[in-house]
Parts: sequence; C-alpha cells; structure tokens
Amino acid sequence: MKVSNPRLVRIGGLVKGAIVEPGDGTLDVSPSSSQIVELPSPIDKCLVAPVGSAAIPWDDTVLTSAVESHTGALAQGNQNIIFFSKGAWKLYISSSFFFTGTTNTGVNSSLLLIDPDAVGVALYGWGHITGAQNSFDKVLPVVFQRDGWSLQLKTGATVAADNVWNYATVLASRVL
Repeated sequence: MKVSNPRLVRIGGLVKGAIVEPGDGTLDVSPSSSQIVELPSPIDKCLVAPVGSAAIPWDDTVLTSAVESHTGALAQGNQNIIFFSKGAWKLYISSSFFFTGTTNTGVNSSLLLIDPDAVGVALYGWGHITGAQNSFDKVLPVVFQRDGWSLQLKTGATVAADNVWNYATVLASRVL
C-alpha cells in the first residue's frame, strides 16, 4: 500500500544538501510485520492555547501549553488546549497540579480527551484535597478517525480560601 505523506519531504528537507525527487513524499507500507520506525513531523511552531478550533482543526506538529490558576471562588474553569485533525498523532503530555484550601473530595481537576460529539474521558483526575501536589507524564499514540478531537484542561470548582494551579504542556506530534 502506498501512503502519500508530504511530511516525509519536509523531514528530508531538514538535511542540508538534500535533493527532493518525485516519489519522496510516498511511503510504502508492507502488509508484513516489521519494525516500526517513527518519523513525526518536525516542530514548526510553538503556539499559545487554544490551537486550532472545532471548525478548523490543527493538522501539524505543535508545542503548546495551558494553565488554569485561581485563588478564591470559581464555578469551574475549562480551557481548550488543541483541536486535532484526523490522522495518526503521538501526544507527549506533561502536567502538574497543586491545591490548597478547603478539602472537597467530590471535586477534581483533570485533563480531558474529548471526541467530536463532546464526550470526554479524563486522562488524569486530581482531587481537591488540601496540600495535594501531583505531576503526570504520558506518551499517548492515537489515530483520530474524525476531525475535531480535542484536549481540554478542566479545573474544578473552588471556594473563597482555595488556591489551585492546573498546568499542561503538550507536544502534539503528527505522525501520519
């Protein structure tokens, strides 16, 4: 099977003196099992979240971050980090969280992976327990079948004396 991938030409163009020839943007995928060689797109941009939108999803490798930092009462904070176009991606996620104030075990802050139909699943969830400090590092290879998948940083509700800090850095590497 031949897969057309202009990113292969871009990767080849990173080498000084490289000559781009017809067919360089085509990847031959054998039906037999073999070693996997990962060739993600090179990073072209560092962008401030949100990257892309539901209407125009992002389609290239990007490095971005988001932070939700609050002191005092907050109903709930949500921040979209990135909207993905369909295809193969590898997400390198690093996140930190701390909370001081009134313990409320029924409230949490999280990083959500949300499908185009607005149904989400938490990649992590941290309870609002006073003194809580956590970190999370994850490599997540995914293939999105449709445009519009997104990552969202959610910060749970707080009261007057609470301090919460919820942070995520994402290297979204487009593979195919």
